[in-house]
Amino acid sequence: TGASGATGVTGATGATGVTGVTGATGVTGATGVAGATGATGATGVTGATGVTGATGVTGVTGATGATGVTGVTGATGVTGVTGVTGATGTTGATGITGATGTTGATGITGATGTTGATGVTGATGITGATGITGATGVAGATGTTGATGITGATGTTGATGTTGATGITGATGVAGATGATGATGVTGVTGAAGATGVTGATGATGVTGVTGATGVTGATGTTG
Repeated sequence: TGASGATGVTGATGATGVTGVTGATGVTGATGVAGATGATGATGVTGATGVTGATGVTGVTGATGATGVTGVTGATGVTGVTGVTGATGTTGATGITGATGTTGATGITGATGTTGATGVTGATGITGATGITGATGVAGATGTTGATGITGATGTTGATGTTGATGITGATGVAGATGATGATGVTGVTGAAGATGVTGATGATGVTGVTGATGVTGATGTTG
């Protein structure tokens, strides 16, 4: 067989056809009216509160810790030097002595009693009766009291002595050890939980709203 002939030249590709005009978008349909919201159901009655549990017994109080040892008392400070005694005030002049009162007149001497007759010798004679005592003389008037002498001026008070230096404060005693903490009281029993209240009935479901009408679909555009 003879050799194949060479392949012929491929012809040029034809021009692409003009693209067709896109069709106009169709009008969007109107949105349907939303349905009315259903009424909310009534709230259920709240259940009664459960009874509170009894309070637990209070724990026993721990024993009080022992009192710490009392610190040693600090030494007493040195006594300050005694201040100098102030000078004695000048003695006031002695008051004038009052005049001596006049002596009262001497009372009249009573008359001597009559001497009794001498008894017969041998037996002792009877003693004569004692004479009547004369009346006491009138007491003389008391003399006038002399005027009181002028009181001497009070002497100047001596200056106050300097206060002695304060004694050194003794060292603070060692603090006593802290008492042991008392054991924790037993925890009271937890009260029983109150019963759960009855759940209220579920409210009725609201009526479903009417579905809006579907919008009209726009016309399809012309294919290019």
